[in-house]
Amino acid sequence: MADLANLIICLTPLQALMAQRLMAQRAEPFDLLMLCYEDADNAKFRHYFQVASAGSRHAEYALIPQSKWRRELGLPRLLRGLDKEYATAFAASIDNPNVQYVLNRIRFAALETFDDGTGNLIPGSVLYRNSSNRQRQLMNRLRGIRLQTEDLRRLSRRHHTLYPGQPNIAAPTVLLDLWAIAGQGLPESGQGGLRQSEGREVLRSENGAVDECGLNERLPEKNTADVAAANPPVRTRRILLGQPLLPNTADNAALAESLLRRFEIGEYFPHPRETYRVSGAEYIASPLIFEDYLLESLRREPDTRFEVYHLVSTAALNVYAFPRTAVYAVRPAEAAFHTPGAEQIYQVMAQLGIPIIDIE
Repeated sequence: MADLANLIICLTPLQALMAQRLMAQRAEPFDLLMLCYEDADNAKFRHYFQVASAGSRHAEYALIPQSKWRRELGLPRLLRGLDKEYATAFAASIDNPNVQYVLNRIRFAALETFDDGTGNLIPGSVLYRNSSNRQRQLMNRLRGIRLQTEDLRRLSRRHHTLYPGQPNIAAPTVLLDLWAIAGQGLPESGQGGLRQSEGREVLRSENGAVDECGLNERLPEKNTADVAAANPPVRTRRILLGQPLLPNTADNAALAESLLRRFEIGEYFPHPRETYRVSGAEYIASPLIFEDYLLESLRREPDTRFEVYHLVSTAALNVYAFPRTAVYAVRPAEAAFHTPGAEQIYQVMAQLGIPIIDIE
């Protein structure tokens, strides 16, 4: 198999960044296939495709049509530019029918998986089991998809993850550290640093929830008077990460706006899938995913501290250990944030020491 290349399939900007690191770790050539739904095609997706493709032998950017029938008719085009056989195939979104189609149409000697997002951390999510939808099962047969989610999990010889020590879709797991090297040498602060939960005292219960009143009072920092004298106040930027988690766009916008007001947040980092506009904060427009944006900001602003507020964001999990950064998870009362899957993610956050703010 020495003369065969590897294939790596991506579906999100974060996956493309992970693909770049996986390709850099190996000497053998890689082909890259990035799948993007038409309604998500934007500068951020294109940027990370370019970033990842720089390390590949050959790269394809395939748009997935919104129309169901155009999607079906366009499936064979996903194979354009690909070899018929590869040494190792790498995939993250093994539940996705387009990813499954490609993996069923090529031959590969080995399969390795990597993180799709926080769904990997939720036993019973779509990344753990085959779809029970009868229409999906019928379409799989018509598409010639024999290897489905559970089969691909069993075939994976190792799983590359951002979250070591957590249960995942395949074993063994191997740490894929995207930001440790990039973050080396970042100034803690010209006047002193801030790491998760160092910025403010937090009253936390056994399940990780915090006292919201205490948080809203902006409790004093842990510095003693002596330290404070050598530690003059620095700028703080509060950023809310957008997440379209509710079925109605108006509800998503209203929830975001209420969080901006409640926590006096001045900046908003929209999710790539957002189709609505949120008022009440300055929008952060960047072709970078939030993790890379925050790294750049930490370099540019050595005397700035960052407070990151989110719901159940993968990005927030990825930056909680960054210097001068405090991450706060918000758990609203809506049912969408109290499902077994959401509770599992909040539990992971609590284990990492991320404060969870419950809103009644």
